[in-house]
Amino acid sequence: MAIAITVGLNGLDGLDVLSISFAAPGIADEWGINRAALGFVLAVELMGMAAGSILLGGITDKKGRRPMILGCLVVMTAGMMLAATANGVTSLSIWRLMTGLGIGRHAGRDQCRRRRTQ
Repeated sequence: MAIAITVGLNGLDGLDVLSISFAAPGIADEWGINRAALGFVLAVELMGMAAGSILLGGITDKKGRRPMILGCLVVMTAGMMLAATANGVTSLSIWRLMTGLGIGRHAGRDQCRRRRTQ
């Protein structure tokens, strides 16, 4: 069961990136923004994923896997839901960064090293 949940969480990464890519032309037209500004919005989530993957692994070692995975799931879900309420480039970028941080922890590799017991 735990494996299925983690596979599903990693699948949200692709779903989120893909869904905004399909929505991008409509967002640009409705908000009247140019493609460069929209490109930044699309890249913000990837920046958040990179930061979450790199930075949150060490915190996970200290706090524990379960609390961090559940916490990042809450952050990721909130970011996705709040992105639907965005009314401009700035708010959408903030919510996508938040989503990226949560996804980055799930997609990231743990930095823990096991001690060998003798």
